[in-house]
Amino acid sequence: MSTEYDYLLTARQLLKNSLDLPELADQIDDHEQFLDAGVNSGEIIRLVYQCEKYLGTELEDGEIVNATSLSMVAAVLRTHAGEGPHVA
Repeated sequence: MSTEYDYLLTARQLLKNSLDLPELADQIDDHEQFLDAGVNSGEIIRLVYQCEKYLGTELEDGEIVNATSLSMVAAVLRTHAGEGPHVA
């Protein structure tokens, strides 16, 4: 069974895969808002796509608008645990 830490690590890796400057992901606090951290809207859209690809399912609208920090992305991943292909 995955822990909260595992979900955060996966969320951070998915974010790295979505950023123009992947090293920025290591500088973002788990609860820091992406826009405040310098993540632009296009990168957030790529992150949502990465999450959907990882989970093997489309995210609900509410999940998409709440994907504003690593901790919130980790919560989405936890919600869908056990679903999809899961390759980060």
